[in-house]
Amino acid sequence: GAGVSTESSIPDFRSKDGLYNNKDVRFENYSPEYLLSHTCLVNEPKVFFEFYRQKMDA
Repeated sequence: GAGVSTESSIPDFRSKDGLYNNKDVRFENYSPEYLLSHTCLVNEPKVFFEFYRQKMDA
């Protein structure tokens, strides 16, 4: 669960620094569930990979 992850310094989904707390205006019109979905990968690969690239650089 999230408790194990956060104790290991892995961000959870909903905390202030979590994956779902997206402050990047490029993605403000997308839900986190969509950005993390196969549908996004297939339909908008540029958006999908930009989102992941931003998270990996953080």
